[in-house]
Amino acid sequence: MLMGRRHVLRRASLSRLRRLPATLKPCEARWRWLWRVWFGRSAVYTTRVLSFWPDRLREDRWGRRCRFIGLERLEAPLAEGRPVILATLHYGDLTMLYHWLRSRGIAAAFLAAPRRKQTPEFRGSLDLLADRVNGLDGVPHLIYLDQLWDAQDFLGRPGRVLAIAMDGNTKRDVAVNGPEYTFYVSPGALRLAAIVGAVVIPCLISSPGCLRSTIRFGFPVADGDVANRDRHPIACEHIVRELVPWITQRPEECGIGLLSAFGPPSMPVSETHALSQQPE
Repeated sequence: MLMGRRHVLRRASLSRLRRLPATLKPCEARWRWLWRVWFGRSAVYTTRVLSFWPDRLREDRWGRRCRFIGLERLEAPLAEGRPVILATLHYGDLTMLYHWLRSRGIAAAFLAAPRRKQTPEFRGSLDLLADRVNGLDGVPHLIYLDQLWDAQDFLGRPGRVLAIAMDGNTKRDVAVNGPEYTFYVSPGALRLAAIVGAVVIPCLISSPGCLRSTIRFGFPVADGDVANRDRHPIACEHIVRELVPWITQRPEECGIGLLSAFGPPSMPVSETHALSQQPE
């Protein structure tokens, strides 16, 4: 619980959570909301402990700690030999996302900021051990934003999966209007997918309890919306519509990067697209 306490008391995190759109937060007493944030953050941090044993996640007694919803939507294009880009957000524990996928023998990597290059030496040793167990020797875990050519080469091979956080916070990003908010989506993943012919699938990981994860896969973006750059706003809207209902279930797991992507509504609520589709 100390980890949850440390995270909850971070001023930046709590102040941003207060600015989360009201339509995404549950209507409950303040003390109940604070308890929800505390417990939710604690669950995320304790689940991360499993990353210290990535070579054991494929074992049944460990694998039962992760629930996959809609996994067939990922397996179908992989069976056809197509690369996949997972459109995710700064939500939940993204480190465990690729650990759980790789534990199933899926050649998954994550597009990360260059500052992530400074990883502890022991982490590299653990990853190498897991790769041998999972049959993924030589498959990178992280590809950095300053190595986009490497990302293109990575996806040029069949059966590869690259997870990319698409929440944005600049005026160059695509603005998707929801009830009482605007959400900014970075379209870079769509441009990369159009180049390599990848399938784009919305994906989100959450921690419903200590040492437990749930990974959800939404319906893929239409290939025509990915290939045509003029239709990328429609593709972004599809991704947000898939992911927002899952966020409303556990808004306390929003990361600072995701919270920064929310802005005030840019048009009246009556003119926005409803993003209240029921989650699976």
